[in-house]
Amino acid sequence: MFGSGFFKRERRAFPRWRVEFGVLHGLRHDLTASSGVEISEAGLVFRSKHTYQVGDEIDVQVLLDPNNCDDWIVAKCAVRRIEQDKVAVEFCSLKRADRVKLVDFICTLSPSQMQPASAD
Repeated sequence: MFGSGFFKRERRAFPRWRVEFGVLHGLRHDLTASSGVEISEAGLVFRSKHTYQVGDEIDVQVLLDPNNCDDWIVAKCAVRRIEQDKVAVEFCSLKRADRVKLVDFICTLSPSQMQPASAD
């Protein structure tokens, strides 16, 4: 029964994980501290009072381990979605070493933290 709505496809290449982490976001050296609420290998969602537009390219720094404040993941990101006080961004440039840190972090998360599939 193709096209009947019985089969909902997950369009995401990577699952999202519900977890809190530190985030700095903004342009160049004008960064604002915030908290992340979801992460995947492709991007993340963070809370922000800053006004971004979908399509904006911003600088993002992610602190996955609050016990190691010297170990940040640094990336250029594109704003993909804005919902109330949450901003969803996609990684545009992520160094190989930072991607490895991100994947290692995701591997430590519990399956119960995985977000259910959605159509967005």
